[in-house]
Amino acid sequence: RLLATPEVAIVRCKEVALMLSDLSLSAYNKSVRAFSEYSDTLAAEIRREEEKTDRLQDALDSYLVKLSAEELSPSDGERVTEMMKVIGDYERVGDHAINLLESCEEMREKEVGFSDKYKYEFSVITGAVSEVLDISEKAYRNNDTEMAKNVEPLEDVVDSLKDELRTRHILRVKEGSVPVDVSFIWTDILTDLERISDHASNVAACALD
Repeated sequence: RLLATPEVAIVRCKEVALMLSDLSLSAYNKSVRAFSEYSDTLAAEIRREEEKTDRLQDALDSYLVKLSAEELSPSDGERVTEMMKVIGDYERVGDHAINLLESCEEMREKEVGFSDKYKYEFSVITGAVSEVLDISEKAYRNNDTEMAKNVEPLEDVVDSLKDELRTRHILRVKEGSVPVDVSFIWTDILTDLERISDHASNVAACALD
């Protein structure tokens, strides 16, 4: 029925898109917490939230395709295209949250852990990624272009942090002070965190557009 009134349909679609963003950000925050407070219950919650983001993204994407076939104004057409991009980015954030959880579980299975240096570095970069996610989500939710402008500089900080932490890691590996299992897992974690930040930046770019 809403297809007959595209303006109303778009408003409702954005409400659902924001539900998806809430789920993916929650999955990310919980996956970070899992490294210090792991439990089977927490892991199950993360997986449920990621599964919900997948279902919501599929349903909303299909609906937006139908909506785009209607006679839309140029601005409404742009909003539909924007939303399709945004929900894809948030779905990918959920995927990377699962990757982080699996890295945590791999460490538990292999009975390895991070040194204090790695724990500190993990807290620094995850804090930076959390800030990028939070600001970009608020910018998109409130159509706040001024807030969206703050995201790209922060995303650059995350990129620089990742490069710096990877360099430090390589030096430790050369010194022989890092177990092989931890070495591979840490590299995977840095990659996932950087990509989460990239997706948040994409969302902010849509808010600016």
